[in-house]
Amino acid sequence: RILLESLPASAVHRGVDVFGLHDDGDSVHVAARGADGETEWRAKFVAGCDGTDSTTRRFIGSEFEGDYYPDRFVMGDFPDASGWGDEARIFLDSRGFIESFPLPENLRRWVLRARDSSARPNENRFAAEIAERCGVKIGGPVEPLNGFGVSHFLASHFARGRIALAGDAAHVMSPMGGQGMNVGWFDAQDLAEAISKPRIQPQSSQRFTDLDSSLRAYADHARIRAESAISRAGQNLAIGRGFGVPRLRTAMVSAALRLPIQSWIVKRFTMRGI
Repeated sequence: RILLESLPASAVHRGVDVFGLHDDGDSVHVAARGADGETEWRAKFVAGCDGTDSTTRRFIGSEFEGDYYPDRFVMGDFPDASGWGDEARIFLDSRGFIESFPLPENLRRWVLRARDSSARPNENRFAAEIAERCGVKIGGPVEPLNGFGVSHFLASHFARGRIALAGDAAHVMSPMGGQGMNVGWFDAQDLAEAISKPRIQPQSSQRFTDLDSSLRAYADHARIRAESAISRAGQNLAIGRGFGVPRLRTAMVSAALRLPIQSWIVKRFTMRGI
């Protein structure tokens, strides 16, 4: 929406498969295939917001470097019987973490680390574990439980020429910290600003120089931000696995949350300042 809000409705084409991009230094040739057959457009720039399996990323020759974490999680949304209101809570013990946070319509989402990555999510076992470890009876989920794995990937280039990447096309991170979508929205906002800056008059032979410069600046800044978010999300994930001797771990966490560095720890864990 941020990128498209200035365009008329007629400018949006849905159900179109882009199979060719060519940056000639003055514009981008876009070859596409839709219900009416093949067509070609010329664009001042292209923003690739086409997800983890990005076609745009392949066209600009950007690597997608990263790996899959060994962890697997189970998530479910339940009627909120916790009494915690709008508070989010995190529980840490020898089996890892349990995360709980409120949703609209008096629902609460629960996420726990699966001990058996090959097993299908089981509602009764999930509810029993929440009751045992958190002291909360959650009842039945409003939708089936969802099991998922996590990964981290980062594009080697966020832009080349006048073709740029944003969102999951450029980065994937652990959800521990909840910043995957937010970082993508930051990309969209910064990219919108980069392409809307004033241009040099068309009579000048250098009329696109500032657009190229803006896209390079966007790419450098956005990649640094995504790299930081990926690193911090990975650290959060490591904390959530559980570590050390239980009593020692409890003492360390308790001490850390009472020392003067508490605010720094909270800021890091909640991903503020990325």
